[in-house]
Amino acid sequence: MDIATHALSSFALAGAFFPRRRWPIFVGMIFAGTLADIDYLSSLFGPAAYFHARRTYTHSLLGLLAIIAAAVLLTRHLGKRQPEPARALLLPVSLAAILHMLLDLLQSEGVAIFCPVRSTRWAADWLPAIDPWILTLLVLGCFLPEFFRLITSEIGVKNKAPRGRNGALVALSFLVLYLGARAILHSSSVASLDPHSYAGESARKVGAYPDSLSLFTWHGVI
Repeated sequence: MDIATHALSSFALAGAFFPRRRWPIFVGMIFAGTLADIDYLSSLFGPAAYFHARRTYTHSLLGLLAIIAAAVLLTRHLGKRQPEPARALLLPVSLAAILHMLLDLLQSEGVAIFCPVRSTRWAADWLPAIDPWILTLLVLGCFLPEFFRLITSEIGVKNKAPRGRNGALVALSFLVLYLGARAILHSSSVASLDPHSYAGESARKVGAYPDSLSLFTWHGVI
């Protein structure tokens, strides 16, 4: 998943479940939700380095623990004037880091979650590399309520709900429904490929890969 989607999903997560926390929590969650993609920098050292580092170390379980620890330290540093205990920061940054890994696991590129012990990559093949539908959901959920809040504040209407919470909750709810739809359509696509014969032979293995724009278009490999 692209870094913009990861940043917006972390922002929505913070707005939905930790809306009354101070700004360092939001920064720490976005940091935790995007840091794993630092492995993009491996492309500066050539294709071999990129394929070796991309979605391996920083996307592994060990990398996840390191990212959570780094995010807790950063959040504590940003909020040092009014410090919060590390245990209060652990849950929000952990959720953001785990969400990053889950979204990447749902794609086709694969994530070596047990690296460096095992190099096997795991992939659900539900989502494309860049999903404009998810981006649209998150942008609308995070920023459209702010637009309406400005309008209502101009006419003197007071909103007692935590700022941005309702929009973020709606966006995350629709995201879960969207992922469920992708899962069902992927399963149906794979099932439709498997029972046929090809050139007089049964398929040894089949795969269905998502289209970026259409939920109903899947690219089959037999």
